[in-house]
Amino acid sequence: MTTTLKVYKQEAKKKDLQGLTEVTYFHSNGEIAQTGFLKEGKPHGEWTQYDPKGLKIASGSYKNGKRQGKWLFWNYDTLDEVTFNDNKVERITKWNNTSVVSKN
Repeated sequence: MTTTLKVYKQEAKKKDLQGLTEVTYFHSNGEIAQTGFLKEGKPHGEWTQYDPKGLKIASGSYKNGKRQGKWLFWNYDTLDEVTFNDNKVERITKWNNTSVVSKN
C-alpha cells in the first residue's frame, strides 16, 4: 500500500541531539502534506501524512527509511491497519465505521 503526495516546500530544523531532524512538507495550497523526522537523510520515527484539505490520511513509523510496525491509512469511510516488518507488509485489516471489513 502506497500513498503518493505532491510536495512543494520543506521546512527543517534540528529536533534533538540524537541526529534527528524534524521536517514538514507542504502541498501547493499551503496545507501540511507530511510531518516527521529524518535520520541521516532517511525517514525515522513517527510520520503523519495529510491530504490537501488538511485531513489525516496516514500515520506510522519508519526505522532507518523503512516502514515498521502498525500504520493507519484513512480513506473516506474506511480505515486500513497495515503491519509492516522491515518495509514488508505482514498483515492488513480493513475497518469501516462499525466493524472489521476484511482481515488477512
